[in-house]
Amino acid sequence: MMSKLSLALGVLCALQSCMPSKSADSTKKPTQTNSETGTQSSSLSDIGASQLFLIKDGVKVSLADIARANSSALTVFQFSGVDCLSCRTESPQVGQALTKYGSNVSRVVIFPNPVDEYPASSYQEFTRQYANNAPYANETGFDLSVLRTIRATNTQYFGIYVLVSKNGLGQVLNMDQAYLRVDAAVAKALGQ
Repeated sequence: MMSKLSLALGVLCALQSCMPSKSADSTKKPTQTNSETGTQSSSLSDIGASQLFLIKDGVKVSLADIARANSSALTVFQFSGVDCLSCRTESPQVGQALTKYGSNVSRVVIFPNPVDEYPASSYQEFTRQYANNAPYANETGFDLSVLRTIRATNTQYFGIYVLVSKNGLGQVLNMDQAYLRVDAAVAKALGQ
């Protein structure tokens, strides 16, 4: 009986050696540059950008729609607050980091406020002073549907960045001090 068990184990081990090792992820796809968007497919994934709706210029559009309409390969969406003090510090730093990418990257500031919570001039003033006159969009209402979908904690309203390529793939940076990781994430998405 012991010899049959030994024989069975030997056969099983022999067959198992033909299988790829568990440490090698056979489902992992190689990094490939998407020639249409100029972005790396390995750092961007389906984050549901086509289902995340905002109000931009009075029209309800998705993050994917906004990214597709931009001439750049990648759009960086930045959650900021009109009166947020840390946003006033972080936003210019992100803008400075993005300048080296030129026309390959565009930026949109997202205010987690309904459009009429502040006058349009308040939103415009923030983007003028702290975001290089980047265009802006607002949550569709007080339900904060986009923010609730992507934030890491219930108390997180600002300092979240979402990268979205023209094909709708993206990456959410919702960790503490995410603004410090935007540059590296953009570089990886663009294959640089």
